[in-house]
Amino acid sequence: MEEMIVLNSTQLKKMISDGVKSAFQDVLKEVDLDNSSEEIMLEKDVCSWIKKSRQTVIAWSERGILKRHVVSGSVFYLRSEVLKAITNSEKA
Repeated sequence: MEEMIVLNSTQLKKMISDGVKSAFQDVLKEVDLDNSSEEIMLEKDVCSWIKKSRQTVIAWSERGILKRHVVSGSVFYLRSEVLKAITNSEKA
């Protein structure tokens, strides 16, 4: 008999987020990028880290300020690329 596990919405969101991050790490390793140990950030993580709204992050991505990566329809960013982008924008 299978065991039933009850999760609240916060726990479920964390499990999904962790799973997505893990899947992105696996994809990076498979394509053998030099930065396979790179920290992957979801859009909400970028917003929180740089203290900008989701609309700003999307607009910056559309304008090419931030490099958006898409795997299987999910959007993610690489921490080093976000840091480089915000460092360059502060110099301008």
